[in-house]
Amino acid sequence: MRLKIFLLVFLASVFLFNNNVLASTNISSSVTTDTTWTLVGSPYILEISPSVNSGVTLTIEPGVVVKAKSGKSIKIKGALVANGTTENPISFTSIKDDSIGGDTNADGASSSALEGDWTGLDFWSTSSGSILNNIKIKYGSTCLSSEGVSLDLSNSEISSCQNGIDFYQGDHLLNNVSVENTSDKALYGTGNANITAEGLFFSDGDIGFAFTGETDVNITNSTFQNFSGAGIKNIFIEPIGRLPESEDEEIYLSNSLITNNNYGLILERNSYGNINNNAIYGNSAAAWTNSDEEEPTLNFENNWWGSPTGPYHYFYNTSGEGDILETADEDFDPWLLANPFEATEVEIGSLGQFKYDGVASIAETGTNMSDSVTFKGTLTSPFGQAKMQLEIKSFDVPFDGIVSQETEFASDGIAVEKGVSGLIDGSYHWRARIVDEFGNESDWVEYGTDGNIDFVVHQVPHYTQNQSPYPDEAATLAWAIQDYAFGPANTGCGATIAACGCAMTSGVMVARYYGITEVGGGDVTPGTVNAWLQNNNGYYPGGAINWLKVVEYTDNQLAYDGRSGDGFNNYPLLDEFLNLERPAIAKIAKGRGGSPRSHFIVISNKLADTYEVRDPAWYDTKTLNEPSTVGKVRAYENGFDGLRLFKPGEGLAQSYFSANVASPAHLVIEDSLGRRLGYDPISNTSYNEIPNSSYVSEMYDDPEGVPSEHEWKIAYIPDASEDEYKMYVLGTGSGSYTVGVSGNGGGGFSSDSESGVIEENEVINYEATYSNEGGITEASLEVPAPDPIPTYPSAKISFSTSSKSLVVSSADIGVLVEQTPTGYQLTDGEGDTTSFDLTGDYIPAVQPINLLISNISYGGIPSALNGSLYYTWTTKPDGTIKMYKQIVDINDGTYSTANYKLQKTTTTIWDTLPGLLPVKTILAGVVPMDINIQNDSITVTH
Repeated sequence: MRLKIFLLVFLASVFLFNNNVLASTNISSSVTTDTTWTLVGSPYILEISPSVNSGVTLTIEPGVVVKAKSGKSIKIKGALVANGTTENPISFTSIKDDSIGGDTNADGASSSALEGDWTGLDFWSTSSGSILNNIKIKYGSTCLSSEGVSLDLSNSEISSCQNGIDFYQGDHLLNNVSVENTSDKALYGTGNANITAEGLFFSDGDIGFAFTGETDVNITNSTFQNFSGAGIKNIFIEPIGRLPESEDEEIYLSNSLITNNNYGLILERNSYGNINNNAIYGNSAAAWTNSDEEEPTLNFENNWWGSPTGPYHYFYNTSGEGDILETADEDFDPWLLANPFEATEVEIGSLGQFKYDGVASIAETGTNMSDSVTFKGTLTSPFGQAKMQLEIKSFDVPFDGIVSQETEFASDGIAVEKGVSGLIDGSYHWRARIVDEFGNESDWVEYGTDGNIDFVVHQVPHYTQNQSPYPDEAATLAWAIQDYAFGPANTGCGATIAACGCAMTSGVMVARYYGITEVGGGDVTPGTVNAWLQNNNGYYPGGAINWLKVVEYTDNQLAYDGRSGDGFNNYPLLDEFLNLERPAIAKIAKGRGGSPRSHFIVISNKLADTYEVRDPAWYDTKTLNEPSTVGKVRAYENGFDGLRLFKPGEGLAQSYFSANVASPAHLVIEDSLGRRLGYDPISNTSYNEIPNSSYVSEMYDDPEGVPSEHEWKIAYIPDASEDEYKMYVLGTGSGSYTVGVSGNGGGGFSSDSESGVIEENEVINYEATYSNEGGITEASLEVPAPDPIPTYPSAKISFSTSSKSLVVSSADIGVLVEQTPTGYQLTDGEGDTTSFDLTGDYIPAVQPINLLISNISYGGIPSALNGSLYYTWTTKPDGTIKMYKQIVDINDGTYSTANYKLQKTTTTIWDTLPGLLPVKTILAGVVPMDINIQNDSITVTH
């Protein structure tokens, strides 16, 4: 009885689904081309008995309901693809069935569905390629029939039919199929059919599983109960019409339960095979009978007959108290002394909790930054299959034995897992048990230490810039159509939040993660944040977001981390943040994953080999390594191109200084200590010398529109002190530009900007000031007065210890270095030049190098200075320098030498300046000397 109740509960849980009627579609013609019946058109009403023509595929989406009028059927001559899900099976039923799809025939309660209301699914011999999974069929005369075609049926339910399944010929595979309440047969196989079945649950009718006509069956892990005729019956027939004579009908039955029938089995003359390791008991007339005068050839060893004394047999076991065997001399000894279903010791072990990928573990009491947790356990189920059941509760809710989730059935020793999504933020504890297919249950086993919190969910909430279910369709539509930043005046991406709001929406998700869900009495959403930024100088000209304004919006409950910046796949910094349970906003550059669109997303959780993400546009993307597919999924090649990092703030205003410029230019700023931040495209030099600062480029692309070429470059100096800055705008092309500065401090917010036109490789200088004097914050920008005295670019000659070659560069901003036939020429943004010849013996990576510096000139004016350079070295086979020697001799009396030996691991440098004594310096490692040419002087530095 426990098994019966358990299986009924299980099947009820498997086949629950959403009954909402989305539409109604009448079917009044056959299917002549590949067709899909969608959920939107459900329910579908069969006005006729449509054919699915040969060579044609009818696909039915999960959750669809098909209702048939009286006597109608679907004739499948081609293919039927009905691949439902556990949550949303596909249903075929009578038009009188009001329990699903509504009152389709609009007759209220005046009629009710009965078996035989319609015919069923009829598969013809021309049919092929069908898929039947997670379907429900009710109220047919023969709910599922096939002639000369092989069918697989899995995870499905058939009920309230005259006959459940009728197979004529073909090879058939049944897995986890229930057939209940049939007035005739649950399944009938004939005509040389081959039927392999596992996990059947047949109950209530006349005959459970009937077979004849050379049909062979192999059944395991199944149940046959409550049949007034027999649970399983092999019928002997003489040749009738197309049916062959009963002959050589094999049956292999194992690990199954046959109980509470009139007869358990009726097996006649031509049956042969093995019936072992079953429980056959509680059958009122007999466990097995043979109504034919000839005996079949069967092995009945090792079955449970309802008593340790074995079955009652009129000759061989008259003392048996189990079910009756009405057979002459079949081999039923030995028998099982206990019910294997009740005696089996089932256990659950090796419990584990993991993140979304099922690989990255969650430590006991650990935090998972996702609503998805994977639970694992190992099954011990020596007899038959079993499943793991889970009870997952908020930590403050005691266990009550109510099952939260369960796995599919699996074999003994298998490690099973169940992924659970939709967990809300909070602390949890959980436990597990095993239940086998016969209803045997293990004790509940609590994960970890009893009484402890097992894991904490603190997820990054999912919000999108476009319409989506995150958090809901209505809310996302409302803000998706709002003007973003400056609306139609935006540069490049578009006018709406849906088009441009990826960065801003990512900021919303991070703020809400930190519990900032309400600001100024308003809910924190893309709509409210965008409105605040619009009214509080939160966007740079053209529409780029000022990330530090997001901090201000949150009343400084967030702080901007100065390690933010651009960089290819900076996994160490990302992992550091995630290990501190801090999500990160990631920049996605054009071209990544094959997409022409730049983007911003939130990386929300570290997994074993990738990361979970919250994507504000391609919202079905779950992980950073997910391949691109149709719909709202985008590929990111398991990488990113920059990070924008926020951490919990202390509620104090975060002072900052920021500078920005739009295409076609880059920006370098230099503080009063000579430290630089930005990028010089002319010399291809990046600077990040100002502490706790970052220089980033940002682009915004409409997920649905034409990709933009507009790019912003932004320098951030969080926690800035008062200072005066030199600023250089460096042209990357020809066109107009706008450069701006902004600052925030105790005196509020201040900004300033200048516009102009720039050419490629041109450098335009500005001076900027950031101050908080007198309680007033000021960020100002001005063009410096022109210097009447030309300033010529500096040159530096360096030796690369890795490539064993010379490198000529400049310490100045925006200097173009060009090699000439005899040396080098350096040109700054104003067209001023420094040139010199470098002649002698020089082949890169070949020593010695012996060169003469000569013909130095500044703007064409020659200098009297010249000098010589000498380099020599030896290396180990792996390229490591064993010895290095360098001599610099300048004609003004400067003379310097550098000597390195691997044994000492130091470089000894002697410097002799004009008119002074030599000075000795010892430095660790290999230290080449740099030669600097500037302002009519040659100096040596190291």
